Amino acid sequence: MQIYPASDRKDIYRNFCKKQKDVPVFIQPWWLDLDAGAENWDVVLVENNKQIVGAFPFCFTKLKFFKGIGMPPVAPYQGYYIVYKKEQTKVSTRLAWEQKIIKSIFTNLPEHTFFYQHFFPEIKNWMPLYWLGYKQTSKYSFLIKNIKHPANVFSGFEQRARKAIRKAENILTVSEETNSGGLIDLIQLTYQKQNINPPYDFNKLKKLTEEAVAKKVAKIYVAKDGPGNIHAASFAVWHRSRAYYIIQASQPKYISEGGASLLVWHAIKDASEAGLEKFDFTGSMMPNIEKFLRSFGAVPVQRHYISKENGFLFYWMMRVKEYVEGR
Repeated sequence: MQIYPASDRKDIYRNFCKKQKDVPVFIQPWWLDLDAGAENWDVVLVENNKQIVGAFPFCFTKLKFFKGIGMPPVAPYQGYYIVYKKEQTKVSTRLAWEQKIIKSIFTNLPEHTFFYQHFFPEIKNWMPLYWLGYKQTSKYSFLIKNIKHPANVFSGFEQRARKAIRKAENILTVSEETNSGGLIDLIQLTYQKQNINPPYDFNKLKKLTEEAVAKKVAKIYVAKDGPGNIHAASFAVWHRSRAYYIIQASQPKYISEGGASLLVWHAIKDASEAGLEKFDFTGSMMPNIEKFLRSFGAVPVQRHYISKENGFLFYWMMRVKEYVEGR
C-alpha cells in the first residue's frame, strides 16, 4: 500500500470518480472546482496492487497568515473515501483495512498549520485520527430517516409546521428553477439584514448551484405569490439515497407567510417521489434554527468535527481568540 505520487493525481482522481459512481458529490472534482476553486484543492490517493483504494480530496484555506486544510464554503461535509474488497466481510478485517488507508492518507498530507473538517455522518470511525493527534468534537445534523411515505412524514411534523404549510399552500406556488438568481438575491439580503459578512463568493455560488442542477444532482426551489414576489428559495442536493437541504433563504417581509416551511415540505415530497430515502437538513447548532428543523420531525444525528493545530504560534493565537470571545 502506497501513496500515488504522480503530479497528475487530480486527473487520476477525476477518472476514478467517473468509474466509482458512489463517491459523494461534495468531494467530486467538479464540485470542488466550483466550490473551493480549481487551484484551491488537492487529493491524496492511496493505491494497492496498482488500484486506488483510498482517496482524500481536501481544500486549502487561510486564517490570518496561516495556511491550513479546511472546508469549502458550500459543501456541508467532507471526508475520505475508501474502496473495500468484496471478501472483506468481517468487521475486524474492514477496520484493519480502514486503519491502514487512513494512516497512509493523513501522514502524507502537505504541510499545514491547522486542519478542520466536518466529516460525513457515515464516517463513524475516527480512532485512527486520534492516534495521529487529531481532536474530535461532536456536532449534529438533523435527519428525517425515512421519507418513503410523505403522508407519514407530514403527520410527524409539529402542529405549527403543518399550519404554516397549509397557510402557504393557499397563497404560494413552488417552482423548480435552473437559474439561481432569485436564491442568490435572498441570501444576499439575509446577510445584509443581519450585518454579517457572507461566507460565499456569490458568483461562484451561482455557478455551483446552476451546474449542480444541470448535472441533475440538485434542485433549486422558489416559492412565489400570485403577483410573482419571491417569498423563499432553497437549494437541495441529491446523492444516492439522501437529499441534502443545504441552503434556504426567505424574504424578511414575507417570513410569516410560511414560504420556508412550504419549500421544505415540497423538497421532501420531491425527493420521496424520486426514490430517495432520507432527508438531511445538514444541521445547525444554533438554537433558533434547531427549533425550525425539529418542527419537521427531524432527529439529531451525530457527526464528527475533526481538527488539529500544528503550529505553536497558531495554537496560542487560537487560545487568545477563544478567551476574548468567551468574555
